[in-house]
Amino acid sequence: RGFAVVADEVRKLAERTQNSTKEIENMVKEMQSNIRIVSEGAQGVIDSVAVQKSFTENAFESFHTINAAVEDLNSSIGSISAAIEEQSATTEEIAGSVENVARGSEHTNEVVTELMSDANHLTGSLNGIAEKYAKLTYTSKGFYFVTAKIAHIAFMKRIFDCFQNGTTIQLPDHTTCGFGKFYFGKGMELFGKDPDFQALAKPHEGVHKLGNEIMSRLKSNNKSGIEEAINELDNNVRSLVAKLDFLSEKYR
Repeated sequence: RGFAVVADEVRKLAERTQNSTKEIENMVKEMQSNIRIVSEGAQGVIDSVAVQKSFTENAFESFHTINAAVEDLNSSIGSISAAIEEQSATTEEIAGSVENVARGSEHTNEVVTELMSDANHLTGSLNGIAEKYAKLTYTSKGFYFVTAKIAHIAFMKRIFDCFQNGTTIQLPDHTTCGFGKFYFGKGMELFGKDPDFQALAKPHEGVHKLGNEIMSRLKSNNKSGIEEAINELDNNVRSLVAKLDFLSEKYR
């Protein structure tokens, strides 16, 4: 009987050992599963880090490109600013020639011929500036005022052409010229609250009013007092160009 008790205890111990072995096997399987999950997660982290590294490298290259573009842009703006200053000086020379027209009617044709040559040179130079400035329109609102300056110097030149050649043309007024349409439209949206922009109205209107008055006299072959009218036109062009130069610099 004593052996039977011992045998029973041994059997129970064997059962408990077998159950423990199964529990251990299950625990090992669970650990293996967890290890696999952790391994997969770690690989995902590694992949993410690799992607972020690639993004960082691309971002660095992009910043380098942007920085180079900004440096080029600053250089271009500096060149344009210097060119505008140079052309402003040339405008003053043209204005001085116009005064000579008003003072010496006996030399009018000769002076106007010289003036036209200067105006042609100036217009060509300003068109070159406009081409450079056009590339910066995405950053610079000053381009509107550079083109307006070119347009009104060309407006004055057309009047000189007609005076010398004895021809006439139809001129726009201050509301129908390209800048006039801009001024009363998009210009008001962009700059309408700026007093310097508002100050363009009077000299701009004066340029067109006098230009059309001179053209009317040429059409009627009435040249009496035309030198005085040209001199007054010169004063208005000077005033307008000075204000346009100021605004092109202000918004460059």
